[in-house]
Amino acid sequence: MKYFLRLGLLFSVMMATTVDGMTQTTKQSTANSRVRVLDTAFYIPQLKRHRRIWICLPRDYQQTKQQYPLLYLLDGQNIFDTATSFSGEWGVDEAMDSLGPRYGEAIIVAVDNGGDKRLSEYSPFDFTLQNGKTSVSVKAEGDAFATFLVQTLRPYLEKNFRVKPDSRQHFVAGSSMGALLALHSVMQFPEKWGGAGIFSPAFWTVRVPLMEELKQKASGLRQPLYFYAGQKEGAEMVPDMQAVLQVLETQTGISHTSVIRAEGRHDEATWRKEFPQFYQWMMERVK
Repeated sequence: MKYFLRLGLLFSVMMATTVDGMTQTTKQSTANSRVRVLDTAFYIPQLKRHRRIWICLPRDYQQTKQQYPLLYLLDGQNIFDTATSFSGEWGVDEAMDSLGPRYGEAIIVAVDNGGDKRLSEYSPFDFTLQNGKTSVSVKAEGDAFATFLVQTLRPYLEKNFRVKPDSRQHFVAGSSMGALLALHSVMQFPEKWGGAGIFSPAFWTVRVPLMEELKQKASGLRQPLYFYAGQKEGAEMVPDMQAVLQVLETQTGISHTSVIRAEGRHDEATWRKEFPQFYQWMMERVK
């Protein structure tokens, strides 16, 4: 099977955003009262760009002095609010209302994608997208973006919020290209992350260089990873993910979590449904 369905999705995500990454929409906001925009133009020195960043604090944050685990989510437009989303939101704030009492609270930070720069920022390798007569050359900026998360955003959050400083309490997650960046972030800074959520990963975009990197660097990983893929995302999605898992488990000796759904699709509605199980998995590792 060709990659036309997923290519079309990647192109549509690029075209659905303005230059600053804000989705053009008039939809009503669905974010709850605990979600706020941390900064509309947080500076990314590694890329000399600015980006909107969201934060959702635990329900009891103002009533306690305790520190909390921290989860970074990519494609921030799609995490909390239908009004800013491309095609629906993950509903993470609503999920936290029901999950927090059972599994514990975490600080959730969502970083917007860069619109037409999204593919570059989330990829650790150069690649070319070809969809019919349309061709896009993608210049890799994943190293810089992963460095931003660890060396710029994390110190800011630790200074201004009650974040647990132990790296084993810090997780990163994303979908599609964001999943590729989440995996690369852990590969690039294995000592800075407690784990990652890798939803519907776009491994097919950079399959060859990714597998080479895994064979060279995966042995340095010591944290568990959570993988999700749906069988309705194209014939290659699940085999690609399983191939990456096989290399990781061979190199690290760690058994990672893999979830495959027969009805899973490549969309926010699917990732919204899968997020609670990932969150439970994450919180079991920070106790």
